[in-house]
Amino acid sequence: MIFQAIVAVFFASWFALTLYKNLPAAWRRLPLLNAVSGSWLVPSWAFFAPTPGTKRYHLIYRDYGVDEVSKWKNVEFSSSPGLRRAIWNPEKTVNKALVDLANEMNTIVASLAEEDRSAPPDRIQLSTPYLTLLAFVSSIPRLHLAVATQFALGQTGEEESTVLLISAVHRLSPAEERAQ
Repeated sequence: MIFQAIVAVFFASWFALTLYKNLPAAWRRLPLLNAVSGSWLVPSWAFFAPTPGTKRYHLIYRDYGVDEVSKWKNVEFSSSPGLRRAIWNPEKTVNKALVDLANEMNTIVASLAEEDRSAPPDRIQLSTPYLTLLAFVSSIPRLHLAVATQFALGQTGEEESTVLLISAVHRLSPAEERAQ
């Protein structure tokens, strides 16, 4: 019986510290609890970002045929808003993955720009986000016979637009293989 009481007090205290740690900083006035709640033992959840996303990513691609180059086509990152999305939103996983890949690609490009502008393109082209974006763009169904594809990643904000990356032209597998 005493053991159960000790366990209950422990978990109740842990729960109370977790609640305290997740209060806004202005409300946390107890120095001793601030020291204890800063520990890694007490979880911290941030369901909302302090500054919401103010930039949008755009993934575009174009195909190369035998004699022609198509216009750039946009890949939608998110579906239209609506009540249906609150109940049924199968696109959410793909959209989240695309945003995460774009964020990672942005980080890689920015770090290379800071390091060395003459860095070999292999460092970007062999990165996981680049290869994943290439695989995604290559898997998009096409109505015409494309032999190669190219993609670009851009970012728009409130005041500016930036092209983060324009890929090399990559050969596609034959249409029969891609259809399988």
